[in-house]
Amino acid sequence: LTRIPPPLFPPPPPQVTDRLATTGLLMVVSREYPNWFFTCVSLVALDIGSHWLQMYAQILRNKSSHKDVDEGSFFILRLYYTNRIFMGACCVGAEVLYLAAHAATDPRILAIAGPLAGALPAKVSVPLPAVLGWGKELGVECSSALAQLALVALPFWAVKQAANVAQLVTSCEALVAHDFPKRKRA
Repeated sequence: LTRIPPPLFPPPPPQVTDRLATTGLLMVVSREYPNWFFTCVSLVALDIGSHWLQMYAQILRNKSSHKDVDEGSFFILRLYYTNRIFMGACCVGAEVLYLAAHAATDPRILAIAGPLAGALPAKVSVPLPAVLGWGKELGVECSSALAQLALVALPFWAVKQAANVAQLVTSCEALVAHDFPKRKRA
């Protein structure tokens, strides 16, 4: 039996591969939908920035993982990091939404009828904030399987973004508290 030598480089941590996968998907989507470029870049910045700050803040607090959240943290953040099934659903939902946006560029895929075609309205309009640059609303035709999949993924994506924002705010507060501790007044 021959001995297999260890790899020259250790495998990257899952945190890195997750961020790279999301960034890659969002860059593909931004290329296919040029009006979404700013939004996609903002989502990448939010994802990477919130996780990096969370990791840095947790290191300063001597925590073993960026997933160790305090009881005083935002509810959504506690739920996100204490319930692995919920966190997994949110992460998968976000990636599925990005993959659905990518797949929607192929008319053959859009032509596949979904199982709920008769049960849903023909079109659903999702109101959008003006800052996204996509217009006032996003209209989704509900007859295709891809659109139905995207509609199922949308709430999970939204919760993941809310968790990222909560993580960003909590981490910034922790870093400020660390850098500028409250001074006792005499």
